[in-house]
Amino acid sequence: MKWHQNLYEAIREAIDRTLTKGEATDTVLQELFRNNPRWGKRDRNFIKEKTFRIIRRKNLWEKVAQELYGHHDAESMLKAYILVTEDVPPGFVEPHTGLKRTSKEIYRKLEQIPEFHFGLPTWLYKKGKSTWKHRWDDIAGRLNRESLPVIRVNTLKTGRKQLAEAFRNKGLQFRMPAGFPEAIVFEKTYRLNNTVWYKNGLFEWQDLSSQSVGHFAGVRPGMTVIDACAGAGGKTLHLAALMQNQGTIIALDIAPVKLRELKKRARRAGVKNIGKIAPADEKTIGRLENLADIVLVDAPCSGSGTYQRKPHLKWKFSPRAFEQILQNQRHILDTYARTVKPGGYLVYATCSVLADENQNQVQDFLNRNKDFTFVQDKTLIPDKGFDGFYMAKLKRK
Repeated sequence: MKWHQNLYEAIREAIDRTLTKGEATDTVLQELFRNNPRWGKRDRNFIKEKTFRIIRRKNLWEKVAQELYGHHDAESMLKAYILVTEDVPPGFVEPHTGLKRTSKEIYRKLEQIPEFHFGLPTWLYKKGKSTWKHRWDDIAGRLNRESLPVIRVNTLKTGRKQLAEAFRNKGLQFRMPAGFPEAIVFEKTYRLNNTVWYKNGLFEWQDLSSQSVGHFAGVRPGMTVIDACAGAGGKTLHLAALMQNQGTIIALDIAPVKLRELKKRARRAGVKNIGKIAPADEKTIGRLENLADIVLVDAPCSGSGTYQRKPHLKWKFSPRAFEQILQNQRHILDTYARTVKPGGYLVYATCSVLADENQNQVQDFLNRNKDFTFVQDKTLIPDKGFDGFYMAKLKRK
């Protein structure tokens, strides 16, 4: 596909907003596509593909641009990318062969360095290496692949076979992975949010790893369950479906805007067993002591397991910010531990692939809280349709 000025400007803007303003890449692209309805599917895919390729390895393209131009703003990064990977389009990049040859030489040298090859900050590459040893390079490579879109069928309203048949009749390409009873994985991206299926609450977008957490938690109808970091409610709604709308879910989060979104999604999904949706403050949590059969803590984390879908996150954190995340996780675990009733379970989960946030965090918690014992844990390696994920189940004596 040929480069055109409007596509070039869209990619430049998306890179700039992601890296200088900290906006999520997919959110920026969605806004650009809404504001430019004349762009067809090929145009949108072209913009998305180029933008994500540059963001995934931002450190590499910054370095190439710096050596070529003496600076590394969004436009110089885009020009560097074009020089290295494309036939140079007239009018966008200096076309002389010497510059192109130089850019490729710089690129080839940098490609030999693991941090640039995998598109990771040096400190983060070392963290991953310390966790996974010889397996890390394979996992780091997986994190640079494009993920496939996944939905969770809402079993409160329909079944997977019924919804799959409706998709098949419309010519959609998908598969139904074994071991994930509510999941449908699409082979390409479809715009389904304006369909009657979505508006009637027949499905939610939810990664396979995220769907695993609800089953791992072991919720059953009639239980009292606390979703401690509910956010906009992806896992909350899954818990409700697994509980067949029986029992009580208490959904808490520190962000009111996310809780408002949860309320809206719950109505659409036909969820009726959420007894409370409230801010996660000390007063509210204090009233929940010794109450829950299961407490799910899907803790805020580095998001290192989600880089397939959210590559901007890898450039968001410094070692200092990472340490703050670890402290926050410790505080959340200790705070919610007291809401688990004796004999109940605390389920800790992160979308991280780093031991400091996962196994080490769990062991530290058990060292501090002697009334909890380890039951089991599970690690999911990132793959197509899978984020990297960790989950652990702890029992209160």
